[in-house]
Amino acid sequence: MEGGIKANFMQDFFRGDLSSAAKGIGNVISRKLKGAAKNALKKIAKKALKAIGKLILKLLVKIGLYFVTSLGLPLIVCLIAGGGLIFAAYELGWFGSADDTAKINKEYDEAIIETTPDELAQYRPPKLVIQAIDNMRITLKNLDLTDIDPKIADLLKPDFTYKTFYDEHRSTTSHTHKDGTTDSSESSYNTPRKLLVHVHTWNRDIDITYHQKVVSGGHSDSYGDGESSFYSYTDITWEQDEGCVMTSVPSSGGSGVVLSGSGNLTNPFFNTFGPDALSNEIQSGIPAAITLAQAALESGYGKSAPGYNFFGIKADSSWTGATQLLWTTEEIGGVRVPVQALFRAYPSAQASFLDHSKFLLMNGRYQIALQKKNPYEFANELQAAGYATDNQYSNKLKQIIHDYNLAALFDRDKGIDASTGQLYPDVGFVGGTSFCGTPNFSKFDGAMTKFGFTASDAEIVFEALNNHDSSLLAGYNGLFLGAFSNTGAGSVPTNFPPSNQTTGDGTMIWPTATNLTITSGFGARTDPVTGKAGAFHEGFDIAPNHGDPNDYPIYDIKDGTVDEAGCSNDGYGCKVVISHGGGLQTLYGHLKDGSIQVHKGDSVKQGKVIALMGSTGKSTARHLHISVIVNGAYVNPAQFLTPNH
Repeated sequence: MEGGIKANFMQDFFRGDLSSAAKGIGNVISRKLKGAAKNALKKIAKKALKAIGKLILKLLVKIGLYFVTSLGLPLIVCLIAGGGLIFAAYELGWFGSADDTAKINKEYDEAIIETTPDELAQYRPPKLVIQAIDNMRITLKNLDLTDIDPKIADLLKPDFTYKTFYDEHRSTTSHTHKDGTTDSSESSYNTPRKLLVHVHTWNRDIDITYHQKVVSGGHSDSYGDGESSFYSYTDITWEQDEGCVMTSVPSSGGSGVVLSGSGNLTNPFFNTFGPDALSNEIQSGIPAAITLAQAALESGYGKSAPGYNFFGIKADSSWTGATQLLWTTEEIGGVRVPVQALFRAYPSAQASFLDHSKFLLMNGRYQIALQKKNPYEFANELQAAGYATDNQYSNKLKQIIHDYNLAALFDRDKGIDASTGQLYPDVGFVGGTSFCGTPNFSKFDGAMTKFGFTASDAEIVFEALNNHDSSLLAGYNGLFLGAFSNTGAGSVPTNFPPSNQTTGDGTMIWPTATNLTITSGFGARTDPVTGKAGAFHEGFDIAPNHGDPNDYPIYDIKDGTVDEAGCSNDGYGCKVVISHGGGLQTLYGHLKDGSIQVHKGDSVKQGKVIALMGSTGKSTARHLHISVIVNGAYVNPAQFLTPNH
């Protein structure tokens, strides 16, 4: 294929502009590649065509129609021409010879070994991850399959943090003489040891903890005539705690412990603080059942919650509220000792719940959890994000929610899944798939960013890894979260009739096609435009697949009156704001220029098409931003909106 045409094709292909890609390559493939494709097909058939289909399924879906209709060639030919079989090449060892494959594997292995000493080999980056990134790099750059870059391993190599601990030896020797007098002496010395306390791997932050082991002993000797000696010693050494923090991967099926039905236990703690948890849910979107279960578990059902501090939150420099001096245990000089420290004090349980919810909302790692209305799923995602070191934390929360029937009694939706009309099901943890520490994919994201990967490119890398081992990406919360969560999007009618989701009962509907899902949730995130970490996102982003050519209608989600309709310079671009009464408003942002179908003052019915999805304003790609506003304050839309998949 001519170099210029090939380069343009690849740019269009990975930018998602598939129509242009198909047109640009058409005649060249027809003229020059039919023979080569025929030979390639024979090789593929011999090397397990099934595996190829599995690895590049998403590519087939994305480009199949364009290539088949535009070129009249077998679909697999187009994939070969476009480099789409690069993942299959590694899967099948399709490099021309066994020697080539062995050489390539050796180069990767050597680069990986160089990242980490042998005694810490368990923290090395997996070869599969390095190859997946390298595969996409090769494809994007139009390189030969053998033009690998094993040094990608350096981008993923672990960082180690060490701390000096001191082992202590103490001894006492005493000697009693015949005349009854006693001499004694004491000695002690410390031996420094540099121990590993933290590892930042390609996908995890792992804390390694230690405890002190005390061994004492001694002996005495008697020499007659009242003469004797005595020797005693104490050795205090630091030993690593067993294992690591194991967190299971949430799953909708499998052999995890799953609860069914509802319990009938009672506790005055929940009757007392249930209304406060419900009030907190209305403001934050966090299920009341979750707040109550966490508060009960962490405070002993209120027995250890002075100043309504149910969650044991200390008063750091950022805290401007009331404080209280309480006893706690801290590590000082390598030894855990009781000390007094300042903790936050609250005027009420509601204030405590709101402060704890603010912590979850402002911490990007809990973004997936915050999208869950099912409290059992919420609990799983808290643990998957590394909220607690107890590997049974999620199960303990779920047991409390179940036994005390918290969702049905206190959640805003009474624990009913709107899509089924049934109680929310428990989602168990599947045993055997686990990881250590807290998810941190900054190295992984950094490697993909270094090579200019787009969200669409990252999605293919994710798929390749998940096809081999889904636990590698467990708890992913990084820059490409939208691509990681992407479930695909289909076509919609071209005349855009009103939504068929209308409820008639005052509840809200999904604001666009029901096969589109959330790509960025409510709460703290890295701003996709400025790159600023910790920026607060005041709503949901909902987007189609990268490169999806379809227009998507935006629906009014509840009867109301239009407050604003037009294009602005406030970052939302073209937007519509609708009031629904009772202080409730919804905002629809980044709408397609010229597509707005309503005007200020219009009365609109639930399900009416108000505009098309666009990318106006402060936006990097086509999507809908939707905010829910209650009495002027932005609240988590998760408490109102449920994807109707």
